[in-house]
Amino acid sequence: MAIGMNTLRLTGLVSGMDTDELVKSLMKIEQIKLDRQNSARTTLTWRQEAYSEVSNLLRDFKYNFASVMGADSLTSESAYNAYTVNVTGSGANAVTLTPSVYATAGSISIKSVDSLAKGASYTSTGTVSNPANPEGLSAATALKDLNLNTALAFDSSGNVSFSINGKDFTFNKDDTLGKMINTVNASDAGVTMTYSQITDKLSIETNAKGSTSSLSLSDTTGNTFAAFGISGATMAAGTNAKIKFSDGSVVERNSNTFTLDGITYALNRKTNPGEEIFATVRKDVSAVVDKVKKFVDGYNTLTKKLNELVSTRKSVNERGYQPLTDEEKASLTEEQIKSYEAIAKKGVIYGDAGIKRLLSNMRTAMYETVSSAGLSPASIGLKMGTYYEQDSTTQKWTLGDSRSGIALDENKLRAAIESNPERVMSVFSGEGGYINRVSSFIDTYNMGSGANNLKSLQDRLTAASENIAAFEEKMAKMEEKYYLKFAAMETAMSKMNEQSSWLASLLTPQNK
Repeated sequence: MAIGMNTLRLTGLVSGMDTDELVKSLMKIEQIKLDRQNSARTTLTWRQEAYSEVSNLLRDFKYNFASVMGADSLTSESAYNAYTVNVTGSGANAVTLTPSVYATAGSISIKSVDSLAKGASYTSTGTVSNPANPEGLSAATALKDLNLNTALAFDSSGNVSFSINGKDFTFNKDDTLGKMINTVNASDAGVTMTYSQITDKLSIETNAKGSTSSLSLSDTTGNTFAAFGISGATMAAGTNAKIKFSDGSVVERNSNTFTLDGITYALNRKTNPGEEIFATVRKDVSAVVDKVKKFVDGYNTLTKKLNELVSTRKSVNERGYQPLTDEEKASLTEEQIKSYEAIAKKGVIYGDAGIKRLLSNMRTAMYETVSSAGLSPASIGLKMGTYYEQDSTTQKWTLGDSRSGIALDENKLRAAIESNPERVMSVFSGEGGYINRVSSFIDTYNMGSGANNLKSLQDRLTAASENIAAFEEKMAKMEEKYYLKFAAMETAMSKMNEQSSWLASLLTPQNK
């Protein structure tokens, strides 16, 4: 920051000297001191930003993989017990099967879907609109204007009222058919009212399905249900969903969606005679492998960044790159500033002991046996360091190196999952599991050196800002003092010039 550029001064009018430049030169040493302080504060800010980045990286990694809320979490049972269902047969589209983590690998054979669950319902006994209106009724038409075979009768206030399952409704003659239907459907009467222009009938069905569902209707004032041909209709009783399995078992439910043996059945339609459904439930090993692969990618991204932060520093030729002053920035483009600062920021947390200790703990734990599983992560295909691997196609052995991250042997991991998924889960999330240990390492760092670094830097930044503010105030006073001295010189020179002019006028002969 440069001092003294905000005040408009008219200087050098007598002496002709560039007072601003002179003062700037006199303040140059002080400005250099100020620039050094600002540079030191900028470096502290960069360090704070670097440690904040570390904190955010660790927080996101822990949330994604070590929290049950994380999309890629390896701590939940569902991450390891994924299943797939393959449905075949002539009636395959009659049912949708979805496995849960509690499913069991095997086969399912359904002989028939005999019925779908339905609610109790009433439907108009015949078409309701006047024959002069063959297109049926429009939802946008006011009740008073509906062209019905039996006209709606309104009370003296122009209203009709009715009750459904004990819920009362009142509509005005100016309300539309659509409003009446939508109001009923949005209420807690627990029904769905529909009108079809195709059949030209009104129907009301309970949302609750099954043979025990019931529906009560009554007109309170007016003749709504009578006008729509429902009063004389017989209630259609609700029905249960019913499926038969090939072994003779029969299952009935009051919903079209239900769960049996960890498999959710969603019935779509009844099957036709002779249609059958066959399903095969298998462990979805690929889904588990994909979860672990995401973890490996996340781990490698994290550790690569942390390793870069603590192992990268300026080369000999880059050590002169220090934070730019405002004056230096003014002569550069934004792209030039960005490129310069990328070098200047190198090594701001080089060699940080806390981060290096965290990385070391994460690597070491890869080879430590998890007591609840009797295996280590390395035992199920997560490799680190120098190793040899065989190409499955060429059968050639090659040297691999993953010292900064994890290399995954998918075949070994897949075999471990197929053999014992619960054991693989224990390796990651069991007591003393790798994910839990890494989470603990992160907590130790965040609550220890990580928190201490951020607090220390904030304290130092606060002190630096206070010192800079005090130094700027001192410089402002010093600058003002210099300007006052030059102003005094200008005043003195002005007076001297006046005296010289006066003396000269005395010595100059006067014309008579």
